[in-house]
Amino acid sequence: MTGDRDNRQGIYQYITREREVGVLLLLFLSLFLLYRLYTDSENQFFLEVAKALLQLIVVVLLGGGVSLLVNYYNQQRAEREKERDNARKKEENRDEFRRKLLERLNQAYFDTKRVRRLLRAKAFSPPYYRTDVADPKVLLEPYDEHLLALNDTELDLEILERDIKASPSVFSDEMHIATAVWHMADCLREVVTEYEVYRGSFSGEPPSKELSELPKLMDFVRSRNESPSFGPFVKQYNDAKDAIQNDLLDYASSSPEDTISFAE
Repeated sequence: MTGDRDNRQGIYQYITREREVGVLLLLFLSLFLLYRLYTDSENQFFLEVAKALLQLIVVVLLGGGVSLLVNYYNQQRAEREKERDNARKKEENRDEFRRKLLERLNQAYFDTKRVRRLLRAKAFSPPYYRTDVADPKVLLEPYDEHLLALNDTELDLEILERDIKASPSVFSDEMHIATAVWHMADCLREVVTEYEVYRGSFSGEPPSKELSELPKLMDFVRSRNESPSFGPFVKQYNDAKDAIQNDLLDYASSSPEDTISFAE
């Protein structure tokens, strides 16, 4: 609807401008003919009439010319303002998209930390932080519950990576951000893949398995400084988060008028 209205307005402006130019040309022609008649005529009355008409036409031509120039200037200014407004709206849309992606990235990070904490709190017997137990058992029921949540987070990160790759005009370096998100997903994918492989081998009552038989899970629940999986996960998260925030700050410190120039 907006496009049709803009097209109709453009056609109307074109017809109006062409009509004004036609009227001015007709007046110029009339001025020329009157001038020839004025210079060639010897009738005093006709000379006075022609002189008055010439003066009138000159005034009309000057007024019409000024009006045409003013209309042209106003039209150009309106077009420049429209371009600025469109550029501003596009950048605002990009900024909002960046914010939503950052929210999704933060949510994935928080969900992952939540799963780690709940695994350590509920999934081991004896409890994970018992320093006198070298190899606690992993209980199947809480392991199931929290690995399903971790699988959802890994899938969310895969989708997030694809969305970032599909938006090259939104970020200054979308591949750097997408690569960091891919590494985050890969850290979780290793734990989830291990779950797929070994979930059916739990035994006993309640069903359990030695933590040492699940090395990816063992790495995942360790402290960040000791973990070869969660430590890199945090680093990649910080890299992606910082890159998105820098793009947000770049937009906040500038405006489309500052970055886009139009000929006045």
